[in-house]
Amino acid sequence: MSEKDMKAFMELRESMCRAPALGMPDCTKPFVLFCHERDACSLSVLTQVHGGANRLVAYFSASLDPVAAALSGCLRAVAAVGQSLTQCEGIVMGHPLTVMVPHSVEILLTRTKTQHMTNARLTKYETIILGSPNVSLNPATLLPIENAILYDAEEVEHDCLEVTDLCTKPRPDIKDTQLEENDYIIFVDG
Repeated sequence: MSEKDMKAFMELRESMCRAPALGMPDCTKPFVLFCHERDACSLSVLTQVHGGANRLVAYFSASLDPVAAALSGCLRAVAAVGQSLTQCEGIVMGHPLTVMVPHSVEILLTRTKTQHMTNARLTKYETIILGSPNVSLNPATLLPIENAILYDAEEVEHDCLEVTDLCTKPRPDIKDTQLEENDYIIFVDG
């Protein structure tokens, strides 16, 4: 270990000895889950308000399954929220939970008709996210900046329905009819 590494290790050790990195959950207070998806991984932090600030209760991270990882960005966020809620349900145990996510998850689940998500997968996410009576979603447009510690500013401001439509629909210049002024005869096998 170099001197720089040793110094960083000592600072980390001292900071961990000063105060607990994670607090014990208090079931009398509501929970807040900050959730995000990056590089096909679900990343989330479970917190509770304690002394006017969010106190960390748990960290969660997991890779999305291969099917969810192949979805477009906003739909991957829906999968990440579903996975994060499943991971934290043992700690939350049905107590009030607000999910902070930089995407319009509820709108994507209720208004999106895409061929990239099967009915079974859509029903699964609707059941986990919208079917839980203790879970409330904070829409991306209402996400307070001071609580947006996990998000980039440009990721917060976008229209999820428009982005999903652009990413999941075929290109408008591709046609299934013959070209009118074609100079070549091209054969495709299959």
